[in-house]
Amino acid sequence: AFDRGDPRSKLGGSESRVFDTTAGAGGVPTILDTGRFIDSLKALPVLAQLGATFLGDLVGGLAIPRLASNIQTYWVGESTAPTQSNPTLDQVTLAAKTLGAYTLITRRMRHQTSLDVENMIRRNMLWFMALGIDNGGLNGTGSSNQPTGLMANGAITTTALGTNGTDPTWAAVVAMESAINDANAMAQNMGYLTSQVGKGKMKTVTKIAASQYSGFLWEADNTINGYQAKSSTLISKTLTKGSGTNLTAMLFGNWASLMIGMWGGIDIIVDPYSNSTAGDLKVTMLQDADIAVQHPESFNKIVDMVRI
Repeated sequence: AFDRGDPRSKLGGSESRVFDTTAGAGGVPTILDTGRFIDSLKALPVLAQLGATFLGDLVGGLAIPRLASNIQTYWVGESTAPTQSNPTLDQVTLAAKTLGAYTLITRRMRHQTSLDVENMIRRNMLWFMALGIDNGGLNGTGSSNQPTGLMANGAITTTALGTNGTDPTWAAVVAMESAINDANAMAQNMGYLTSQVGKGKMKTVTKIAASQYSGFLWEADNTINGYQAKSSTLISKTLTKGSGTNLTAMLFGNWASLMIGMWGGIDIIVDPYSNSTAGDLKVTMLQDADIAVQHPESFNKIVDMVRI
């Protein structure tokens, strides 16, 4: 309260105001907590985990001789010569194809943040260069400067599920194994790979009728049919067959038969000159690589699986 002689006593009733973060914005600091940096969501490289063969430090084109057919033997009678048979040789070739990416870091971005922006960008680019190699090994079309990946390799046999696609079955899973086994292409490094939504579907499908429950196709120890099983968002989930849409795929095979050739390391070029008038920094990454399969018979695929 004010004394009657105080001029403020004639101002009438009291007034209140809300001093919040809008009215007091100038007094509220912004703290950039780089120690809690939130990274992006992204796929994980998977081919190295499955056991693909990486060939590093290549120089020039590479041609690997392959025994394509074997000598035949014959039962013959006395004084009868067996039929002549000759083994045939061919080559598995790899030729450098370039995977690249670049980005611009603006002058203000570099100056107005406490983040080490250039290193953050480099780490992100390196990750996606590795994913680009994986994607080429799985989905490369063989055209437009891309390698031929497993899904586009016409020499790899397919196990069909249904006219319009359908649920995976225990019989189909075993049929994939049998196709490779019948080609004498089984090895130690066998494994299944499907999409994340394909994995989800296989975790809901039992090996036999649900009324005679005997476990799901995708086991709790991340195996299928006794072999390692992995999943990746690099496997398509938007395939079509007949009237079926949004179907997914699965691969099974000897992953050591998948060869990934690398020519040198990743070239990292930091260019402060091209956009120097704007003060921007251009970061470019380039990697020469190619994909080849030792024996297409080492793989089998499903391309019409209903997803979860």
